[in-house]
Formats: sequence, C-alpha cells, structure tokens
Amino acid sequence: MPAPHHVLCIHGIGKHVPTWVATKDDGGKSFEATVQQRWAALPTLAKVKFDDAVHLQPVCYDDEIRKLLKNWKDQVGSIKQALKSSPILSAEAERFIPYFDDATANAGADPSTDGDWRETHLADLLIIMGSPTLQQALVAHIVDQMLKHILKWAKEEDGLPRVSVVAHSAGTAMAHKAIQALYNEKVNGISLGDHFQFGLVCMIANVSYTLTRNRETHYDGWLRPSLKVGKGCCTRWINVNHELDPVGRFMPFDPPPSWLELDVEVRQWSRDTVLSALSSKNVHSINHYFRDPRLHVPFFQLLVNAPLTDDEIGKASADFAATTVEGGAKTLVSALKQLDPSHATSFKDWFDDLRAFRKLVRDYAEEWK
Repeated sequence: MPAPHHVLCIHGIGKHVPTWVATKDDGGKSFEATVQQRWAALPTLAKVKFDDAVHLQPVCYDDEIRKLLKNWKDQVGSIKQALKSSPILSAEAERFIPYFDDATANAGADPSTDGDWRETHLADLLIIMGSPTLQQALVAHIVDQMLKHILKWAKEEDGLPRVSVVAHSAGTAMAHKAIQALYNEKVNGISLGDHFQFGLVCMIANVSYTLTRNRETHYDGWLRPSLKVGKGCCTRWINVNHELDPVGRFMPFDPPPSWLELDVEVRQWSRDTVLSALSSKNVHSINHYFRDPRLHVPFFQLLVNAPLTDDEIGKASADFAATTVEGGAKTLVSALKQLDPSHATSFKDWFDDLRAFRKLVRDYAEEWK
C-alpha cells in the first residue's frame, strides 16, 4: 500500500495545542473528524480508508507564542513600543493600545469561557503584525516543524514524500512566510531544494496579503502553483474566503493575472472561491469552511486526484444545503452582511470589524439554538 498523502495543517489565531487537528472545534467536532466525515460521505473516496490515504499533521505556533509571552505583562509593554516601529502598524500604533490593555486585564480568565482574554485573538494578531522579532521566531518555529516532518517522511518512505499544506486565517500569513523561508533560507543548516514541490497549498480565510510587510513583492517568489520545477512551491492551489467572514475581506489575496501559469489555469489546478452558505454561527471556523462542498470537493479532487462523479457531488451539495440555516438566523446574517471590511481604510477599522464580529458570534448564540 502506498504511503498516505501528508497534509501539514497550520492553525489560525486563538488558543491551540500541538495536537489541535484532533481537538473539538465548531460543531463539536475536530478538524480531523470533519475532514474524515466529508471523505466518508463521498462513495468514491469511501472505498479507501481515510487514514490509509491521507495523514493530517498539525503544525502549531500558539505554544511558541505562549512560551515567548510567559511574562505577559512585561512582554506586552515591549510589544507596545515595538508597534511604533512596525512596518505595518507604526502609523496607527497608539490606536491599538486598548486591545493589549483588554487582553492584559483578562489574561487570567478561564480559557474555556467567552472571557478568555476577551481580545485574545486580536492580541495574537497584533503580536504577529507588530513584533518583527517575535514573528521571525514564530516562522522559524513553523519551518523547523515542517522540515522535521518532511525529512522524517522522506526517510520512512525512502524518497520524496507527497506533502501538501492547509493553512487557516493568520496561519495563511505564517504559511506564506514559512514556505518562502523553506526555499530561500537554511533552518538548522537545512533548506528545501528547488526540486521539491508541495502537492496542494490550500489557504482558508487568506490574510497573507493583509499581513505582509512588503506588498510590492508579495506575489513574487515561491508562493504560487507551477508545473515548472523551481518556479513555484506547489502544483495545485486553493484560495477560499467567505462573504460573511470579515477576516479575509480586508486587503484580500488578489494576485495579478501574471501570477497564474496558463498550464495550471487550463487544468483547473488553481481555485479561487468565495463561499456564501452558513452552517454555523462561527463563520470563521475552519470546520465551517470545510463542511461546504464548494471547498471539500475540489480539495479532495486536487489532493488525491479523486474522480468524483456528478451524482455524488450533487448529493454532497444537497446534503449540505439541508444543513444551512440562514432562515433560522436572519438577524445574524443581516448583521454580518453589514460588516464590510472591504471598505475599511485602516487596520484600526479592520480590527474594529473583527471585534464586532466576535461580539456578534457570542450575542447570537441563543438565536442560533
């Protein structure tokens, strides 16, 4: 039996453990269980046991954030100062201080409640954006994990393993920087050679462009699908956002036409999709994205060359449509539609929208039931 296709999974902001793909998330299921459930629901794929075909390998950087911020209050003071020289946020540094103050005031709260550092997610995002030193440490931590896994699989499988990447939210920015580093820099004396390509890179709620420091060169380099070895990090690519998710709509990932090779486009090996259906109140959750066949069908098709039939794709779409609940959450949907970060003129505006989004998700919990 051939070795499974390994998928390196890089999480977004918020509380995550090193085994995060197996911990419960939106819908009371883990990301791993959600992917397995979608696999089993497609008859063509169900003929093969998921674990024999696909291996989801978590990559975690939240543990490194917590380690680096062990003395939270002291570190926050330093980060507040670093914001003033941040390539992205220097012009707005003073406007973000309240987010850190909120996070500091709630740092001891129970992480299982809504009070878990009420602005934890936004504080994490500010740390990633505002502290170049910390960001470099996080990227190095991610690259180290990715390399160790790839080298381990290469040794076990006696050759180049089949490896893909799934990244979510702030993890897309981490993935972007980590993959660039894998090809351009040496980590512990090792770097990937030009001959290595990932199979599929899937960016969910992509904020890599939003969080880049140099927008003039963001679409240059290795982060593109290519059929030419040495010209791109992968052969297949998925970029997906949701029209009700404010995270990826401010400065969205929108490469120029020259970014995509004709050979890739003709084969439909690059997909750029905007989802619209709502199946839970936590529209930003990676599970919420992956339940939608507009994502998981092309994901499986591009990941393992799944020859899915029109009938099973149609059934997957019908089954999913039966779980969507816009009609039962009209007020929430209306409120989410009013959040439109695409018109934001500053990072402060975007953060205010994200803060409002988190509050909406909490406030409409009862309506959702």
